[in-house]
Amino acid sequence: MTIDINNDTRSLAIITGACGGMGRVCAQLLGRDYQLALVDMNAEKLEHVAALLRADGFSVPLTMVVDISKAAEVAALAERVKATAPFGALVHTAGLSPALAAWEPILRVNLVGTVLLLDALLPLATTNSVAVCIASVAGHFAVPDTELNAILDAPLAPDLLQRMEPLLQRAVVPGDVYGLASPAYSFSKYAVLRLCEQRAKQWAERGARIVSLSPGMIATPMGNKELSDNVLAAGMFDQVPNKRIGTPLDIANAVEFLCSPRARYINGCDLKVDYGVVATIRHAANSG
Repeated sequence: MTIDINNDTRSLAIITGACGGMGRVCAQLLGRDYQLALVDMNAEKLEHVAALLRADGFSVPLTMVVDISKAAEVAALAERVKATAPFGALVHTAGLSPALAAWEPILRVNLVGTVLLLDALLPLATTNSVAVCIASVAGHFAVPDTELNAILDAPLAPDLLQRMEPLLQRAVVPGDVYGLASPAYSFSKYAVLRLCEQRAKQWAERGARIVSLSPGMIATPMGNKELSDNVLAAGMFDQVPNKRIGTPLDIANAVEFLCSPRARYINGCDLKVDYGVVATIRHAANSG
């Protein structure tokens, strides 16, 4: 049976990192209320995920291979979205971690890519549009200062990497095999938290919302690789109450809520979905 998507008048939910553990489950939940635009870097996996969703009755009018760190490709995505359906939601799960990439691509994808996406999609936002950017508990442990904030406030500057490198070198933990990649990840996710706060008014002026969500230890392929290969990630997991690991569905349930009318007054803030690991670490440190 072929489903006719031409009669579907629902708005579009754009899922970046659609082939990842979080992206796939977010697509399944949001596909009940939205049409889906799936974005990823792997064309073969992307079409496979789209085919599975369509076979389950979901409307997937748009799939697109996009390197979100490249302005031209993000602009092309925005044009395709505009031509497909009204912009309803962005669920931005695409990102790189220290176990997957060096510090330069981490900053390009996690920081620059997020800025490019938000800049490109804001003009399409209307009443009830929402952007949910996946940050990380790692962003809550970044130690900000005026120099770092000044650099993050100009994320598209051509000398971003050159200016960031000295700050990363000062933040490297001795013995960390990932070197600059670890603070790059932490700083990039801290930047996502800041972006969603800084842009809250901008989105609200269009009747839209922007929020971030910080997962804790989640059983995705990327999360599992971090836990097995990254000593710092494993050490953080040791602080999770009851050693409980989250699932992609835990994240998708929160994303679905943030994209729903029930969250219509939530804007410019972060939701930690971490089973209390940030709170546990902060208060353990404060109590000595």
